[in-house]
Amino acid sequence: ASSSKGKRPRSASWSREDHQNPLCLPPLEEQLTPPDLIQQLLRWRKPRGSGPGLVNLGNTCFANATLQSLASLAPFVQYLDDLSPRGDDLLAVVNGFFQRFGRVAPGSAFAPKQVIGNLRRIAKSFRQGRQEDAHEFLRHLLDGLHRACLVREGLKPTDCGRREETSAIYRIFGGYLRSQLKCSNCAFCLHTYDAFLDLSLEITGKISSLPSALQMFQAAEVLDKHNRWKCGGCGKHVRARKQITIFKAPAVLCIQLKRFSFGMQWAHRGGGKINRFVSYPEISTSRCS
Repeated sequence: ASSSKGKRPRSASWSREDHQNPLCLPPLEEQLTPPDLIQQLLRWRKPRGSGPGLVNLGNTCFANATLQSLASLAPFVQYLDDLSPRGDDLLAVVNGFFQRFGRVAPGSAFAPKQVIGNLRRIAKSFRQGRQEDAHEFLRHLLDGLHRACLVREGLKPTDCGRREETSAIYRIFGGYLRSQLKCSNCAFCLHTYDAFLDLSLEITGKISSLPSALQMFQAAEVLDKHNRWKCGGCGKHVRARKQITIFKAPAVLCIQLKRFSFGMQWAHRGGGKINRFVSYPEISTSRCS
């Protein structure tokens, strides 16, 4: 995917100010999806092989590629399959697609009409027959499935606070980032935690592998000169060290590579695409945090 322009799923954010480098998340009093249920789902490793192909219904390759990727995630497919039927919400629509995907013989193809026919439900800005962005489609789809989970619980995102971070979608795809700001004057630290459903990684420079892109994403930077930070400890505008790290990796990590550049060499063209090959060695999400 090259960009993401639409409404993004809401993510929670909170901060802690401490000199002691706190390494914990605020506790959750209520949970929508028990952690042990997700652990059971994560044991599913049924191979699906290459699976069937999906017919292009007119500029629908962005959706087809995303749906085929999701269909390879056994825990996600099994979660939808275990849900009791309830009307025609988005959970039922996507589960219907997965059911058919599993019945069609590998090497053949079928048209994912039940999903493509609901593009406007996934995002009002989507139009059938028009090219869309795969990353944007994924984010809107996960957001729609997340909202459907809340509706089945009789909740709205505005009503449930941090409980929404325990929906099945967040349990499978969600993780936490921690942003640390440390004052060079008094060593005061500000820790901010954000829930996320995917990561967008730069592949500029000599980045040629997923591990190196993740390493660059978590590299520390110095705030200085015109970008100094006002410290909450000493109250001064100071030189500070800022670092964003993956505090808690998700069970399934979704990554978008930013295959575009707006450097000086592309200024006269309004930007350019990065076609460099990026290797994807198998990595464990437990090693990301």
